[in-house]
Amino acid sequence: AAWDAKLPKVREDYDRARKLIDNDSPLDPPTEPYRSKYKAREILKELLEVIGSDESTELSRLVLVRALLKYDLGTIAADTDELSLGQEYFEDGLKIIGEDRYEDPKCCMLAIHLLNQLGILYSGREDKSKARDLLKRAEKLYSNIKAQQDVVVYDFTDYFLPEGEQPCSKTTHKNFERAFIHTLYYLAQVYGALEEAEMSAIYCHSTLKKQLATDELDNVDWALNAATLSQFFIVRGDFNAGRHHLACASLVMKQYKDKLDKEQLTPEEREGKEETVNHRSADIARCWAKYGLLLLCASKEALLKVKAGEEKEGRPDQTEAEKKPHVLINSEEILPYEKSVTDKLVTDFQSARPIFLSAQRWLNEAKEYYTLKDHASDYIAIIQETSKLYNALIAFEDAPDRQCKMHKRRIDILEEVLKEVSPKYYINECRQILFELGETYSEMADIKFSQLPGAVQPQSHPVKKINSLIDKAIKNFQGFLETLHDSQKRLPSRLPEEYVRPALLAHFCIGRLNTRRVASDPRDQIENYKTTQTYYDYIVDYCKSHPDHASQVEAELEVVNELLELIPGMIQNCVGTLMY
Repeated sequence: AAWDAKLPKVREDYDRARKLIDNDSPLDPPTEPYRSKYKAREILKELLEVIGSDESTELSRLVLVRALLKYDLGTIAADTDELSLGQEYFEDGLKIIGEDRYEDPKCCMLAIHLLNQLGILYSGREDKSKARDLLKRAEKLYSNIKAQQDVVVYDFTDYFLPEGEQPCSKTTHKNFERAFIHTLYYLAQVYGALEEAEMSAIYCHSTLKKQLATDELDNVDWALNAATLSQFFIVRGDFNAGRHHLACASLVMKQYKDKLDKEQLTPEEREGKEETVNHRSADIARCWAKYGLLLLCASKEALLKVKAGEEKEGRPDQTEAEKKPHVLINSEEILPYEKSVTDKLVTDFQSARPIFLSAQRWLNEAKEYYTLKDHASDYIAIIQETSKLYNALIAFEDAPDRQCKMHKRRIDILEEVLKEVSPKYYINECRQILFELGETYSEMADIKFSQLPGAVQPQSHPVKKINSLIDKAIKNFQGFLETLHDSQKRLPSRLPEEYVRPALLAHFCIGRLNTRRVASDPRDQIENYKTTQTYYDYIVDYCKSHPDHASQVEAELEVVNELLELIPGMIQNCVGTLMY
């Protein structure tokens, strides 16, 4: 009776506090970002005083409201960066309920919310294991409730009914599922932070599936998350599951676009939503392109193993994941997207080319949004992906001339973007491109070299072409090294950690390229060998001075030491040629 008398005032004040949190808070000025939440906090605190405490062991409406007020106060504290206070409120809420009553239908939803919030708090404090345990408790609580028959779960609005009245909220099921979606989502994040990638992926997938089943999703975010998760499967070689997630992402995005076309929106609203769609569609296209690239790379590796006699020709047995695909959407609508590209490893140019063309198309789609003018870093990354695509396709081409044409295409697109961007603002990207150009010219020179007949004149056109390619390769490797120079235009005594291997590899490649030059005069050949010696000596001296970096070029260092022993003899042979 006492509760029923207080009820109208309690409900009115609680509704007022919720309005401040839900409606007014997003409109607070930047100078007072928490104004409405602070006002709501005062109302909630007053409510705690008004309702008092209930000494009974029963889960009365009064007890439930006290626990709910603790939850709301904890959420405000967490939102306003008062984390210790937030933790205290959440723990108070759980104590009021009592651990042995978490599964009571009256308070199970609130218990899940409280466990979720505590999990987030502990995760933010770097106590990921504690966060995981709290969230797993919430997951188990949900599962136990769902396993029961005819359970009537209370929603928060049911707490404000007169004592004895049956719960009647129409949003209970949706809110209960929404709370569990948050549990799954937070578990995915926590397992990711714990570097348990498999578990994180499982919970990401479960989150996506539950969002679909309950229609609790933002289509654009869902599509992007599905496409992002596809990368987990693709990197592990499960192209079937990766393709399925990408197909689901494309379908959900298409459905949203169709819905958007029919919506009555102001020009400003439409422009904003279309900008978001274009942005995320470009991201999904890039994920599809990554799928194509990695499928070609995996096929290339398998092909090389077959050629080396390490594996029998044909596709390896399917993994368990492929036998039981991670299905998100099981409908015919998904099939056109899945059939647009294979999920099988390919063995020849004819089967590799369609993958290449699809990936190239996706990258071109992405470039429509990520333009050089507005998104230079992303545009450059897309160009680099395009170059990698050509490089992956080359493995399936047997004709040297066609291989060179594809390398030339790589060079053209990389040199074009290098002309357009300022090294001042995009130094890391320029370094990557210069190094890749050095590698590409070097690979072309090797292909041309392999085609030379046994006896060839140093002044012949093929030799001049090879020397020209070598010069361009060296120029780009040197250009890369120059970007690492200090104010004295010298390489620093200790190379930046992320550039140790690339810088030493550049020296290795320049040294090697000088031995590949075809010289008509033995004196020129002697100079080439001496140049090689200089670059190789740098690698040896650097590794002696910085033994902690030597492991990054262990294999190359072994080759360098062997060649440094041979170079004096090679020079002596050239000297002997001059004497006769």
